[in-house]
Amino acid sequence: MKKLTHPKGDGIGGKAAGIEALESLVARGVFKELLLDMCKDTRYRKADVIHPFVPKTSVLCSGHFQSYIGQDRISSAIQCKDPLGIADAILKTPIQDSKTFNAAKRILESTSGPLAIRSSASCEDGTVRSPFAGDFDTAFIVSNPEIAIETRIEAFLKAVRFVYSSFFCNKVQTKMHAFDINPDHHTMSVLVQNIVGTGLLHNSDLVLT
Repeated sequence: MKKLTHPKGDGIGGKAAGIEALESLVARGVFKELLLDMCKDTRYRKADVIHPFVPKTSVLCSGHFQSYIGQDRISSAIQCKDPLGIADAILKTPIQDSKTFNAAKRILESTSGPLAIRSSASCEDGTVRSPFAGDFDTAFIVSNPEIAIETRIEAFLKAVRFVYSSFFCNKVQTKMHAFDINPDHHTMSVLVQNIVGTGLLHNSDLVLT
């Protein structure tokens, strides 16, 4: 996993931590051993040619989010505590931090094809009291090397802002209140993963996401 850190924070969130753990298990051959064990007493004899892997993954660490929501228009909207107003401000306000821009460029220059831009909040997936599975948004883009990098970065950062906005949506904020979770104590990181599936893989590939 490639971590794009930021001076304002290097947290990766719950979902990214889970992906990182998966990568470690795959590297140690744990899933391969499980498959061999599961298949040894069945008619299926091809476990030895199955190759588990995690799709190529990068993560924009929490500091990028902290930098963005510190912009005047965003912070003013957050102080008003109106989910629709916050979403509108986020979707209309470009990311201006050069560090986030450069991180996006690094990601897009090193990968191509369809990408999933996924949430990885600090209160999501695998963390203590994390009732937020499926509550945050995911965006999808295609990184085509034939398209100018500036155009691809613009689309990428728009997708990142879309994911950021879901942190402040009414559903999430209502749950935080119900579970006595202070949103000021949590933050959002963003996972970027290559999308893989039929037609893109060999039959022996087992994808873990």
